[in-house]
This record gives sequence, C-alpha cells and structure tokens, in this order.
Amino acid sequence: MKRVFQLSAALLTGLVVFLQVQIVHADLCAPGFENLCKLKVEESGGNTIVGKIVTFLFIIAIVLALIYLIYGGIKYITSGGDKTKVDSARSHIIAAIVGLILAFLAYFIINIIGYMFGINISNLKIPQLV
Repeated sequence: MKRVFQLSAALLTGLVVFLQVQIVHADLCAPGFENLCKLKVEESGGNTIVGKIVTFLFIIAIVLALIYLIYGGIKYITSGGDKTKVDSARSHIIAAIVGLILAFLAYFIINIIGYMFGINISNLKIPQLV
C-alpha cells in the first residue's frame, strides 16, 4: 500500500512538472541553434501525443483503482467474519476509493492549471520543425 502511494505520488509529481514546461519563442537565433528557431506548434492537426498519454494514464489509474476496489470487495465478502480479514479488506476498499479520488483530483487540477495558462491538456501539441 505504501509502495503504491509512493509510486502514484512520484508519477503525479513528474507529470505535473513535465506539463509545466512553457514554449518560448526567441527573436534571434544563436549560432548553432538555428533548428530551434524553426520549432512551431501547428494550429491545425499536429502531434497531440502528450494529451493522449495524459488521457491514457488517467484511464489506467481509474481501471487499476476499480480493480483494487473489486479485489477488496471480494476479500470482504470471503472474510467469513474474521476480524483481521475484514480489516484487511476494508483497508483495500478505502485505499481504492482514495486512489479514485486522487486520480480525479489530479486530472481536475492539471486541467485547471492548464486552463489558467491557456493550455488544453487533452489537445496538447508537441512543437515540430517546420
């Protein structure tokens, strides 16, 4: 349980740090960096891989939390009234619910922060050389 929490916290922190990168357009190109001046984000089409990755990770987090919730429910049903098994199953159910809440809150907070900076997370495009 502690390992799952640490892994999810690390992934969330990395995702938030990764998504806070802003595009900076330079007026003059320094020698040796001419290719960087050709980077542009196309308004139509373009590569939306980052948005797809964020959505995919969100879906995976929800599916894993639901599987964990079902596992805790099955443990609760099959506990047979044993206090230690009931407590273990209850802790699985609580952890799954907390995981679901954290997944939704993380996605919500990322979208709110993106909205503040004018970024649409689900349609985030990677700059390309044109």
